[in-house]
Amino acid sequence: EAALQALAQVVERAGGPGTLQPDEVRAQALRAEALLQLRRDGEARVAAQAAIDRLAASGLRPYYAALEADALLPLGRALQREGQFELACAALESAVTLRRASLGERSPYLAEARAAQAECLAERARAGGAGGPRAERRQ
Repeated sequence: EAALQALAQVVERAGGPGTLQPDEVRAQALRAEALLQLRRDGEARVAAQAAIDRLAASGLRPYYAALEADALLPLGRALQREGQFELACAALESAVTLRRASLGERSPYLAEARAAQAECLAERARAGGAGGPRAERRQ
């Protein structure tokens, strides 16, 4: 909880509307990770999506591939926990692609994204296909 409060302060100070503040996006991605640790999956999904949306709205998204990957990873994990396997695996695939392009094949951060993607694909297969039974219950 203390980490979430500290990250909220970073987001509040980061900047005004219309300007991309990488620290704000990074704080949102870290907030999403912290929320996942607390098993607050819905809040984590919202925080990660907010970081991605902030990048997309800035027009500078292509220049911040690693930062986008940092937000896609908790987004994918949150979606996976919610049983939305197709969306989760797509987000994690994007995280792998972006980390490979921005950090290189030998990056431990790429390995982390690949492991998350493999876990998602395996869980999706165990659940019986692209959406899985948990996703069907939500519809």
